[in-house]
Amino acid sequence: MTWPSWLTRTSDVRGANSVAVLTHDLGTDPRSDEALDAVLDPTERARAERFVFPPLRRRYRVTHAVLRCALGHWVGQPPGALRFEIGPHGKPALPGGPAFNLSHSANRLLLGITATGRLGIDVELLRPIDELEAMARRNFAADECAILMACPEAERSR
Repeated sequence: MTWPSWLTRTSDVRGANSVAVLTHDLGTDPRSDEALDAVLDPTERARAERFVFPPLRRRYRVTHAVLRCALGHWVGQPPGALRFEIGPHGKPALPGGPAFNLSHSANRLLLGITATGRLGIDVELLRPIDELEAMARRNFAADECAILMACPEAERSR
């Protein structure tokens, strides 16, 4: 399988119990809004237009176009031909698979795809946490809080 050249693969394994993990920089996607819109369905295009801030509108378009391109490549269909079902909790799915999950934080997108089973994937921008100790004391068990506070201050927010 050959993935689109603009999509970074952290793994590209297919088969029983395997997962393809793909990442993409949403801020540097080279495609125009028109090219992105060409693979989105009317609902996605309309939703993109509802974003007030252009960077968020662009990020939505790129995210959904990347998802469609990767899944279309996986199943051998044009990205614009994919039809998603929406589950009871609002999560999209492709009828007949593959299973997929995506996460994004700031301009980083992470996408997992598997032919079997379900999966979850998450990415978070590392950033300082204000009032880390107070937050830990409110939310962590006492032994967890003690372990965190025993770490050197420079390592606590990792």
